[in-house]
Amino acid sequence: MRSLLPVYGIVLVVFAAACLYLFKIGLDDYVASQSLSSVAVAPAAGWEARPYTTADGELITASAFDEAAPSGATTQDILRRFAAAATGQNHSTATTFYRGNERIALSLQFALHAPQRKTMRERLGYAAPAAPPPPDPSTIIATIFGVPFIEHPREASIPGQSGVEPVNYRYFTAMIGDTLVDDAVRVSMITNSSDAAVVAVMSRLDVQDINSRLPTPDPQVMASSGVFTRDPMPLSDTPPRPTIAYRAAQLIAAGQTFDPPWQEALSKVRAGEIETWEQMHTAYPQIETMPPDIFDLIDDGAGGNAARYQAAVLRDSAREWNGHEAYVLSKIAQVGTIQSDLQEYLDGQYDVAPEVVDLIRRLPALRLFDADASAAEGAASGAAQNASNCTIQNGVRRCVVGGN
Repeated sequence: MRSLLPVYGIVLVVFAAACLYLFKIGLDDYVASQSLSSVAVAPAAGWEARPYTTADGELITASAFDEAAPSGATTQDILRRFAAAATGQNHSTATTFYRGNERIALSLQFALHAPQRKTMRERLGYAAPAAPPPPDPSTIIATIFGVPFIEHPREASIPGQSGVEPVNYRYFTAMIGDTLVDDAVRVSMITNSSDAAVVAVMSRLDVQDINSRLPTPDPQVMASSGVFTRDPMPLSDTPPRPTIAYRAAQLIAAGQTFDPPWQEALSKVRAGEIETWEQMHTAYPQIETMPPDIFDLIDDGAGGNAARYQAAVLRDSAREWNGHEAYVLSKIAQVGTIQSDLQEYLDGQYDVAPEVVDLIRRLPALRLFDADASAAEGAASGAAQNASNCTIQNGVRRCVVGGN
């Protein structure tokens, strides 16, 4: 019997090792099933995917990553979070989608449960503070299976500096789950690419799979909600133009200077205090002296602003105008004038130079409030179009986004 003891010992060791091995396999499988690193996002046609690197974030943001940068520097904070996600810290992950010089970086990170604590006022018997307002619909680029993806302002804070710095990259976030209820997943994206490309990545993200990995899945996540975009499809496949604040910052950085009052106007555009032609015209009505570079900052490309600017320049030029032409040029230069206000001059009832008539034709056909109503109708039509581009596949509603 004693001679069998070593055999029993060996059997027990082998059995224990086998149990430990099977336990480890089960644990690894469980960890993998809960980790965000196993969430796959297939690239759109013409795009490729790879693990995120710091160089990708630096190319997108046009900023070098500084690990020692103080907290509160917006761009550096974003790059720091992506760098942490790329290491797999806390089961996170980061992926880069690329096409030529276009980049879309996507990170998935767990956000820990942060239950709301009662304030001192509540403890004293006062009512709880009002819930934060929902996000402005204009900031939601798309809603994926019930999860809104928020587009943040194209600006960054810098510690020790007043105001904000305009940036040329775009930053999007979404939260799957609610940290007030339990752990959630924060989705972040930075990009120098177009709306169509960005929403193509969002729509390929398996929100349901991510939601299933949460300790308390979010009941708002539903496949039946489908994919809806802020703008009508097809979405633009061209990266958006830099903001006017960013372009103003570029002029200042290049050492561009202007005579008064336009240097001051440039500073106000750079600070975000002036964003539209109407705001510029109100603050600086002497538009005939506006330098072309300043006009280019606030021109929306629609033609109406250029017509008003050129009319003011012509009106104050050395050329002699008859009474009708002088009146028409002054009228065109005014904010709010539309084509129908000068219809009799379009009909040829008065002696007006062809170039002046051409400026009338370049004015908008609708007043601003009429255009806003038309835009609202277009948005409703776009929503209907988005819905019409949805199909039912295996009982799941899916919407095609811009052919991507």
